[in-house]
Amino acid sequence: MTASRILVVFYTSSGNTQAVAEAIAAALSADIERLQMVKPLEVNIHGKSVGNFINIVRAGMRARRDHSAAIQPLTHNLADYDLVIIGTPVYGSRLPAPVRAFCEQYGTQIKTTAFFCTGESLTNELVFELLQQTCGKTPKVTYPFHAPKILAGEFMPQVEAFVAKL
Repeated sequence: MTASRILVVFYTSSGNTQAVAEAIAAALSADIERLQMVKPLEVNIHGKSVGNFINIVRAGMRARRDHSAAIQPLTHNLADYDLVIIGTPVYGSRLPAPVRAFCEQYGTQIKTTAFFCTGESLTNELVFELLQQTCGKTPKVTYPFHAPKILAGEFMPQVEAFVAKL
């Protein structure tokens, strides 16, 4: 890896994307930034309450309609980084509203990017296409992390493969 400064930016709802983002950041000695909504919508794919189910449906509908959501200002200056890695969960093959908002607001400030996602699909091509379109950048690398492997704690070989491609 020749980039001198790397930032991993991610959004998480259940913790899967955060686990992967933290592992990637550690492997690359990178800084890390969690995207936060101004008005958070608690969504947990592992939650069992009716309120959680309703929020999952709301988040999924926002994603299907390609909506963005107001996000908190970043704590890092993207211009300081040679590579910005964007990590996202997958909501019905779409981008969650906070990730879309990040790409819309900050995509032009990114020099070079790479994408990863966490979800049930083994490929997630549409999510990567949407990230590319919304950010206006062709990624150096894309990588889909499989949610069952993350939950089982068996995703480090995937992290190593992702990092090796950078």
